[in-house]
Amino acid sequence: MGLDSVEILIKVENTFGIKIPDQEAEQISTVGDFHNAVWRHLSGKHSDKCKSQNLFYKLRKSFADTFDFSPQKLKLDTSPEEIFPKTNRRRVYLSFADTANLKLPDLVLKSPGRHF
Repeated sequence: MGLDSVEILIKVENTFGIKIPDQEAEQISTVGDFHNAVWRHLSGKHSDKCKSQNLFYKLRKSFADTFDFSPQKLKLDTSPEEIFPKTNRRRVYLSFADTANLKLPDLVLKSPGRHF
């Protein structure tokens, strides 16, 4: 394995957070071999789940824990008014953002009839 190949291997290992042992790396002679070696080390390490889906489930659990809100009731189209209580809404919203370590958008009134 030449120096360029070693540099590529190190870059791939760092990118994917894996380590291919030297003995295995010495057996790599084609791009297909390289692909298969990387894939073997990734197997079970990374999920095929969408990152936004993972984020949604984490947020849903956090909302449910914080506001005693049924996780099954929280869907992508759930209105913030259904989550954050009207009383002290701004304070609760900011407190939640701080606790969850999130940068959430500022609350604004959408229309005179809405109070969020």
